Amino acid sequence: MRRREFIALIGGAAAARPLTVRAQSGRTYRIGFLGVTSEAEFGRQLEALKRGLRQLGYEDGKNLVIEYRWADSQYDRLPDLAAELVKLRIDVLVAHSTPGVRAAKQATSTIPIVMAIVGDPIAAGLVESLSRPGGNLTGLTFFFAEIAAKRVELIKEAIPTLTREEIADALLTVAARRAGALVAIEDPMFISNATQIAALAKQHGLPMIGFRPQADVGALMDYGVDVADIYFRSAALVDKVLKGTRPADLPIERAVKFDLIVNLKTAKMLGIELPTSLLLRANEVIE
Repeated sequence: MRRREFIALIGGAAAARPLTVRAQSGRTYRIGFLGVTSEAEFGRQLEALKRGLRQLGYEDGKNLVIEYRWADSQYDRLPDLAAELVKLRIDVLVAHSTPGVRAAKQATSTIPIVMAIVGDPIAAGLVESLSRPGGNLTGLTFFFAEIAAKRVELIKEAIPTLTREEIADALLTVAARRAGALVAIEDPMFISNATQIAALAKQHGLPMIGFRPQADVGALMDYGVDVADIYFRSAALVDKVLKGTRPADLPIERAVKFDLIVNLKTAKMLGIELPTSLLLRANEVIE
């Protein structure tokens, strides 16, 4: 084979490969993952994160090792678990939710931290600004206050006669006080008990709007960010950090994908006739 033909062959093969950035060959990277709840509850999100990493050339068990620590919703365990991960000499620490990221930040000021998702990192005092987070922290956020307000707006659109909404310390207390509706937020405790809360709301005839998977088990509606997409996108930030970019120079990214899910079965059971305008905006209707 002539040199020119050889070069053409190699060039053609390279062009045929997927246009993805590959991790450095011969290096094994160590990622620490600090989970606030449990691995069973975060299977979908973790798979999205690992899928994003695979597309960037990081294969778990080959050139990548992920060390997991789970708090099982016991917040007081987070500082110790974060400290354990730091001692493992990880290259980057991935955490989620305000309690998890705060524990990670308290555990290290040198190891880069990527927050998979936090509601409002500025209000929580985790970063100085979204454009220039400063320190050793970057990641993704969603419009926490705006989403909560949007849920109130949507539940009022679904129930025009609604005049009062209230969230008490326990769902039974809410039902006893005859609240008009229940609006759930993405607090780790609520996430950990998402299906139980939605099922109890349905049992007590309480119209509820929350986050997936609550509509699947009886909530009237779900509205929120596509959390799996957030975790998938966090892989790109991990990649940039591993390649040497300082977290302080990586702007905090915002959520871009939102879902509205309506459960018509629950609406019928509750005697609620949902407006057509609301149904037309839904990404999914459960019938």
